[in-house]
Amino acid sequence: MITELATALTLAARAPSSAYDLPTFYGAHQEWLMFKASYVDTRTSFTEHENMLRLRKSLRGKAKDAVRNLLNYSKNSETVMNALEKRFGRPDAIAIAEIQNLRTLQRPTDSPNSICEFAGDFTNIISSLRKLKKEYYLYNPEIIKCTLDKFTSAMKYRWFDFSAEQPQEEPDLIKMARFLEREAERCSAYAPPETITQPRGDTITQMKRIQKTFFTSANRRENTEPNRSPRPCPVCEKTRHDVTDCETFMKADSNKRWDLAKSHYLCFKCLKHRNKTHNCRGSRCEIDGCQQWHHKLLHFTKKQETERNDIVASTWTSERNRCFLKIIPVRVAGPKKEIDTYALLDDGSTVTLIDSDLAQQLGARGRNEPYT
Repeated sequence: MITELATALTLAARAPSSAYDLPTFYGAHQEWLMFKASYVDTRTSFTEHENMLRLRKSLRGKAKDAVRNLLNYSKNSETVMNALEKRFGRPDAIAIAEIQNLRTLQRPTDSPNSICEFAGDFTNIISSLRKLKKEYYLYNPEIIKCTLDKFTSAMKYRWFDFSAEQPQEEPDLIKMARFLEREAERCSAYAPPETITQPRGDTITQMKRIQKTFFTSANRRENTEPNRSPRPCPVCEKTRHDVTDCETFMKADSNKRWDLAKSHYLCFKCLKHRNKTHNCRGSRCEIDGCQQWHHKLLHFTKKQETERNDIVASTWTSERNRCFLKIIPVRVAGPKKEIDTYALLDDGSTVTLIDSDLAQQLGARGRNEPYT
């Protein structure tokens, strides 16, 4: 009786269960280690029934589909976790994926923020590999070379000095992680504050807010539409009229009209201002049979190309004093002997030719083919 009372008091005095909710897990390999650690650290604070409730609440997507029957019928949370680990927590698969993440890390620059960010991403991946107890993945010269190629010239020289003072038997990836931690620690004091974008809340709240804003705007538009005065002309911005009645626009030629339409973000079909809600079907021009989808005021006539008689001036002289050919001395070797001779270099040639007499002297043999 006393033991049951003590257990009840302990359960009543502990923190609310929502404080120990498991993180949402969809089945991504990079989230498995954090999900498993959260479960292992808090499972003893809950009963078996509560652990099953926490798993049902946190699993989503493929992770939930993989253990759907276990969540419905099993009463052992360890059975569910073992099934999840066999599917999404395979150490070798996670390690290979982390190695691939090392290859795709963004190249750092000389800025302190970039170095700190690169060092943080690198050390996190190395920590995951060590957590998986897959030390042989840390001996990877190809990854070391790939990462070293991303360093700036100054970082490379500092790495050479740092690596020379480290024990040779230690994995290079661990040494590089320690080097990057040192680099981040030294430059973090000079890094400006990072700009963090605050989350906008959950999706349901956003949908409600958007719908409410939409209907409010629609009602306001309906109530104020009769009394609202037209907008100023986007071209002249002086009087309130449409672009089709604008004197400045009408005086411009077709090329100038196109420039005005582009610079003021006008629809080419109706010459009204384009925005996110603009939906213009328009019609074809049909001036002089034009089938283009633009307003009639934007119609233009293509200039016909006139025939041009190009006069080409050329000069030629019959006096040729010298002609230089590309000739070099070469030594040709064959089965019988070596002969010093000269070779003519032809940039447009696709074959190499020698005289038959030279081939006989060298003792060269080969198949006779006609040269046509």
